[in-house]
Amino acid sequence: MLHIDRRSRRSLISALPVLFLLGSFTTEVQAEPIPITVPTQNLYIGANRQPIFQAQTLPEAIAAVAKAIIDVNLNNFQARATAVAAEIKNSGAPLLIGLQEAAKINVIGSIGNLSLDYTSILLDALAKQGLHYGVAGSNSYPTPVNFFGITGSVVDQDVVLARTDVPGFSTTSTAVTYQAALSGPIPSLPGQTLTIHRGYVDVDATLNGTQFQFIDTHLESDSEAIRLLQAAQLANAVDQDTIPTIVVGDFNANPGSPTYNIILQAGFTDVPAVLGVTGPTCCQAPDLDNPTSLLGNRFDYIFGKNLDSLIFADLINDTPFEQVRPRWASDHAGVVATVTIEGEATPVVEPSSASIMASAMFLSVLWYGARRKA
Repeated sequence: MLHIDRRSRRSLISALPVLFLLGSFTTEVQAEPIPITVPTQNLYIGANRQPIFQAQTLPEAIAAVAKAIIDVNLNNFQARATAVAAEIKNSGAPLLIGLQEAAKINVIGSIGNLSLDYTSILLDALAKQGLHYGVAGSNSYPTPVNFFGITGSVVDQDVVLARTDVPGFSTTSTAVTYQAALSGPIPSLPGQTLTIHRGYVDVDATLNGTQFQFIDTHLESDSEAIRLLQAAQLANAVDQDTIPTIVVGDFNANPGSPTYNIILQAGFTDVPAVLGVTGPTCCQAPDLDNPTSLLGNRFDYIFGKNLDSLIFADLINDTPFEQVRPRWASDHAGVVATVTIEGEATPVVEPSSASIMASAMFLSVLWYGARRKA
């Protein structure tokens, strides 16, 4: 029977830290993928604004503004926000949300008063769903209203909402306005012009030490030439980015169009399309009272670049939420997708074959010495 005396046993025990060091000379770096879910949703102001801009006389313009106020009220954003919030909850409480037409309306006049803040209303609806969101960034494009006793402003906004209850998650943002903007005379107000600015919200995010970029935009709807210039400015801004980047929004352009191709040529992937989700997202009737969907164009996208993998995509708000006006949460369906980005690399101690062999040889020497003493 082999006997190991107390001194030899102590020698073996004292050698254990040395063996550990010998077996830990090499490391491997492992990075766990981080899942990120994001939706994009055009909230829709609730009225067709074209009759206001196209009115040829002041009485026509006043009548168009009055009708728009009525339509916004009838299209009840409080009810629509509840439907949007429910869809967001059903989508798994996404980390970031890209919104377009998150309007602020303040109009006072003889034709009626209207005061609404779509972002605040939606945040309240999300809170009632038990969700915790705040504004991570926004970009505002105001249109002043001041004629014939009607005063105030209508502010179009792109807004990014972010979860406020996720440990290790932080954001900073920058608002960028496109250089190209649609501008033209107002027929009902001779000598005056209207310029419609658009832009994007650029959010720099960090989750558990891993950086990524999230951009929300809404391109021009009434001029392809302006839309192309805006898309080109956006593509040039992110063309050299090497971190994971997600771009969402209402691009007012179908797949295969020059606008769409500009984004793809900047190295982006149409995430929902790759996952087989290519249904139309625009547009329901302006009064949101159509019983059957009128969606016929695919204008709303989630594009990705430098991502680890694409997991899931779907349309949201593409079915009626009630059977009376407003039947639809928006004139646009939204899109949601889950992707993964490569997490921050962490060192993991791994023994190399050479160090394992050295450890074995060292142990053999000690064991042999113990045998000789037995």
